[in-house]
Amino acid sequence: MLTSLVLAVALAGAGVWWFALRKTGVEPAVYARSVCGSVHDWQQGLVTQASTLTKERRQRTRTADKRAAAVDYYTGLAARTSALETALRAAGTPDLPGGEQYADRLVDAVSTQVSSLRDSAGYAGRLDVSSPKDFEISLNSLLTGVDTLPTQVIDTLAQPPVGTSAKLRAALAAEPACAPYTG
Repeated sequence: MLTSLVLAVALAGAGVWWFALRKTGVEPAVYARSVCGSVHDWQQGLVTQASTLTKERRQRTRTADKRAAAVDYYTGLAARTSALETALRAAGTPDLPGGEQYADRLVDAVSTQVSSLRDSAGYAGRLDVSSPKDFEISLNSLLTGVDTLPTQVIDTLAQPPVGTSAKLRAALAAEPACAPYTG
């Protein structure tokens, strides 16, 4: 019985170590390729969705239909951005000093963006449709609002915080998929 108890505790300890305490880092170049590729795909999707919204705004004549299109737009952006967050988490952490800080900061920026986009979807759903002119002004204001733009995600990707390893900075600079973001 004591042997079984010791074995059970040892297996539980090994499981905790394996799933929670063990640090698993990835090579900086692999991380850069994964993260920048994911951000690039996400950004291309944003462009496509913006184009679709522009087309729908021209085609639809009822303001209620335009409002529904705006809600769909922001809901879609939030879902796409949430998928980006999942991809960034799956990319792991660069196996360098400051790598975890950089990865966490980037995921946090994306998480904040998801929240802002969900808020924008809610706001779009509450836009007053009784006056088409006022509706268009309100919608344009929403669409150009700083909270709805992807700049925070891109800025965080492009500007590693002070203390980030020079190797990670070099990996980001050397990765072709990162070029639009790192200059």
